[in-house]
Amino acid sequence: MSFWQKFTTEIYCIRISELKDGRNIFDLSHLKKIKNIKPPAISITDTHEVLADPFLFVKNNQLFLFYEDLSAYGGKGVIRMTRSDNMRDWTKPIIVLQEKFHLSFPFVFEDNGEVYMIPETYQDLSVRLYKANEELTEWVYIKTLLQGEKYVDSFVYVQEGIYFLFAPIESSDHNYVQNLYYSNSLYGNWILHPSSPIALGKEIARNGGAIFCFDNKIYRPAQNCAVRYGGNVGMCKVEILSANEYKEKLLYPDIVPKNAYYSEGGHHFCSVRFKGKTVVATDAIKRSLYFKNIVRRIKKNILGYYRNYFPLVDLKLEK
Repeated sequence: MSFWQKFTTEIYCIRISELKDGRNIFDLSHLKKIKNIKPPAISITDTHEVLADPFLFVKNNQLFLFYEDLSAYGGKGVIRMTRSDNMRDWTKPIIVLQEKFHLSFPFVFEDNGEVYMIPETYQDLSVRLYKANEELTEWVYIKTLLQGEKYVDSFVYVQEGIYFLFAPIESSDHNYVQNLYYSNSLYGNWILHPSSPIALGKEIARNGGAIFCFDNKIYRPAQNCAVRYGGNVGMCKVEILSANEYKEKLLYPDIVPKNAYYSEGGHHFCSVRFKGKTVVATDAIKRSLYFKNIVRRIKKNILGYYRNYFPLVDLKLEK
């Protein structure tokens, strides 16, 4: 382990980009940067450790960005929002949803004129549905769609009047199984799809964003956690989606480039159309220098030294 790795902390940050004409949307190295949202590179106080899972949403000629904000050192995630009408000027991010348990992966979508969110609520062992006010600044719990498992990174997709709920489950050994459910309405009963489970394993079964359409094709972003959590994102092309059958093919195994910005990896992809442009939101893992992290490591080393050489001395250095 290098000195930099030893005294730094992994953080997640967000990038919003624009797809230039004629480019491959899955070649992230060629996207035009619009905005970065990241914690400070060096901090002497506890600060944000994770700004991740960015979801874009368009309403009333405004581009909304919802994302997870997890404070460093044991905090629980909340959902923040910022918006822009020109992709240059953005409002100050505000907290729009928080619970007594951890929140992340704020999948936002519209159905029958109402705007909903399905955030990840794995600590509650549920998939929960929330509805927004007109400004998308307040969200109210509506109902629980699924209950009883450690569901992670779930979303809903509607096709030909059928609602499909993609719901990965994380096991005790941090492996993943993705089940698919369907219903005739958002508020209806969810039936396990006959093709379930539709994905297995750390390479493909955890979602890295929600299903989206591009060039008349449907894609599902999939996290590749085989080497490490947050290591990369694969892109699956959905070939068949109906109440009776589901079939997909992994088309792009690893789309997160190993360049300076994404040097440690990334695990999310989202794309929307806004004012005639294709906008992409991704997250990236980076390393940051935290003063308190350095202090804790120094105290840990001092404590280990005295325990080795002065085992009878009771030192209370861990607090």
